[in-house]
Amino acid sequence: MKAALIQCALNIYGVPKHKIRIFFHYHPQFYRLHAHCTRIEYNNPGCESERAHLVDAVITNLQLDTNYYRNATLPAKLRVGEKLYTLLTNHTITRAAKIKKSY
Repeated sequence: MKAALIQCALNIYGVPKHKIRIFFHYHPQFYRLHAHCTRIEYNNPGCESERAHLVDAVITNLQLDTNYYRNATLPAKLRVGEKLYTLLTNHTITRAAKIKKSY
């Protein structure tokens, strides 16, 4: 996949390998794994370290340990107003209220 994305970036857009960033998005920000290939100078919120996983880092982690992502704790960045943020915030508030009542 990485090689195909690099080749497409060059053939279709004329962007060489050293000028692209390939990264994955996955839970909790997104419901399914998917990859992006962007110009390195294009900096959007989706490629922040808390929201994206660089393909080279994923490859290295899996080469070191095939269970890496089963055992790893990954940071996540949620924005106010996102559905998951609202769900987690409401759950936390509800849970805190239940705990308070039990005292």
